[in-house]
Amino acid sequence: MFKMHLYKGGIYRHDEFIEAIEDLGGIVMQKTPMQTEVDIVFAIPEYDMDYLKKIIKKLKGELIDIPFGDMEIAIVAPSLSRHHLPHPVCDMSEFLRRYGSTTNIVGLARGYGKTIFQISDKEKRIVSEHDAAIFSFGMFEECILLKEKELKGLTLPYVLCGGPGKIENVSNYVGNLGRKSGRMRGPEEIKTLEEVKNLLLEMVDDVREEIGKDPLIFPPVYVKRAIEQQWDLSGSLGDNPVVLHLDGLRIKKPFDEYHERISKTKVGEYELGKISTLKKSNMNDTIILTLKTKSEVGEGP
Repeated sequence: MFKMHLYKGGIYRHDEFIEAIEDLGGIVMQKTPMQTEVDIVFAIPEYDMDYLKKIIKKLKGELIDIPFGDMEIAIVAPSLSRHHLPHPVCDMSEFLRRYGSTTNIVGLARGYGKTIFQISDKEKRIVSEHDAAIFSFGMFEECILLKEKELKGLTLPYVLCGGPGKIENVSNYVGNLGRKSGRMRGPEEIKTLEEVKNLLLEMVDDVREEIGKDPLIFPPVYVKRAIEQQWDLSGSLGDNPVVLHLDGLRIKKPFDEYHERISKTKVGEYELGKISTLKKSNMNDTIILTLKTKSEVGEGP
C-alpha cells in the first residue's frame, strides 16, 4: 500500500526529490515553498522508501511519517454543548491532524448521562463512513461501560476515552481523558494523546494488512489525482474537496449534481463508476466513493 510522508528541506535541488518520487511511481500531493525551505507531502509504495531515504540524506532533508494522511477520523462526543466540549475532544482532533488525519467532530443527539444515552442508527452510519473513530465518554467507569454497549455492531477501528485510568476487559480504552477545564499541553497529557494515537494506529495497521490481501484496483491517491485533473472541484479558501480514505474517497460536493460526472472519470483504462460504488453520505450531501478490489473487478489471482 501507499504510505504518506512529509519531506522538509531546502528549496535548492528539491526538484531532484520530486523527480525521484515520480520515477518510483509515487505522487506529490502538496508542495509548499517557504523562502529557502520547502515542505512536500507525498505518497509512495512502502517498498521504495529505502531508495528515497538515500536521496533525502544526500539532500540533507528531513523525512516525517504521516501515518493518518490517508484517513478520515470521527471524534465523537456525547454532545456539542459546553458540558462536553471543547476539551479534550478538540485537543484530540488537533493532535491527530498533526499526523495527517482529516478529523470531524460528531456530537450525539442524546448523549447526556447513562440513563438516556443512546446512539441512533443514523449516527452509527455517519461514524461508519469514517476510517476510524474516537469516542470520548465521560468520567465514570459504570457510565462508560453502559455507553460502550451501544457501540455493538460498529466494524471500524475505534478507541474509547474517559476519565478512569484503566477499565478492565476493555482493550481499546485509554484513560485520563475525562472532563478538563484547560488545554492538554503538559508532558503527561501529551503522553496520553500519544497513547490514543498509537493504539489507533495499531488497529488501523490491521485494516491495512487486510486490504493488502486483496488490494484495491487503484490506490485512492491515484483516483484523487485523476478526479482533480479532470474536474474543477475547487471551493472556498482552505477547502479540501477530495478527502482520502483507506478504501476510497469522500468527495465534498453535492451528490445529485456531481455523482454522474465523477462516475465518468477515467482512471487508467476504466471509468470510475465501473470500479467503485458511490453513495450519498449520511452526514451531509457529499459523495462517499468506495473502490472495488482487484478480485471484484476480475484482475485478482
